[in-house]
Amino acid sequence: MIIDSIKLKRIRESKKMSQAQIAEAIGFSQSTYWEWEQTDHNVKLENVLKLCEVLNTEITDISKDATTINIINNQNNKKDNSQAVVGFDIKITQDELMQEIKLLRGDLDKFISAMNTSKQEEGDVKSNSNNPKGTV
Repeated sequence: MIIDSIKLKRIRESKKMSQAQIAEAIGFSQSTYWEWEQTDHNVKLENVLKLCEVLNTEITDISKDATTINIINNQNNKKDNSQAVVGFDIKITQDELMQEIKLLRGDLDKFISAMNTSKQEEGDVKSNSNNPKGTV
């Protein structure tokens, strides 16, 4: 994901944090973080999420208007055990990205709810099987 160096620096300064503090919090050297504030960089999504957490901000606040997501799939060729790299780029706007994240969060919430309901139903079945009809 391409982060906007100017936006990143402004947000950090507004939080009254040093580059060293941010770098330490996200697990990078201060010089690496300094580079991110000098020019726009393509940063792994997991690191962007760490930045957002430390800066208490949203992805859209530090990303460029259009984001390129690189998807690479390493596949093993079963015949000779060599690896093939298959990949492509997707251009997506911030609004589209945020919409996709919201949809995924909704799907995840539904999945967790279904899992909790399933566990609860299993517990109800077990408690009924331990209590034969006619007994209290």
